Amino acid sequence: MGGAGETNEKKYVFTPSMGEISGFGGRYERACRVMLRSGLLWWDGHPTANPRFHTYKNIYGVCCEDNDDAKALSKAVVDAAKDCTGAMHQAVIGHIFFVRKHGWQKYVEMMTRRGAT
Repeated sequence: MGGAGETNEKKYVFTPSMGEISGFGGRYERACRVMLRSGLLWWDGHPTANPRFHTYKNIYGVCCEDNDDAKALSKAVVDAAKDCTGAMHQAVIGHIFFVRKHGWQKYVEMMTRRGAT
């Protein structure tokens, strides 16, 4: 799942046993998952991108882009769910960075453990 050579339709698909990004369920969670997938596919298409963001201590939902790659990644993420919140954006960006660092399989494992609790 999410490996090299897979078509976009098969990449980054959540399994039923995986936990939620948001913890809010329903349309909110579906939007987060669509945003995550969109961001990961964007980064796949821009493998040399180096997006940089910064956040603020004790303020969740304000995730600021520090370069053009970050702006482009945010656009891909936000365009996938036009009515997303700042909290959704920040959560999804964090999950994207986890996947980029550890790989989709490790993400599936982590989110499956989260879903089991």
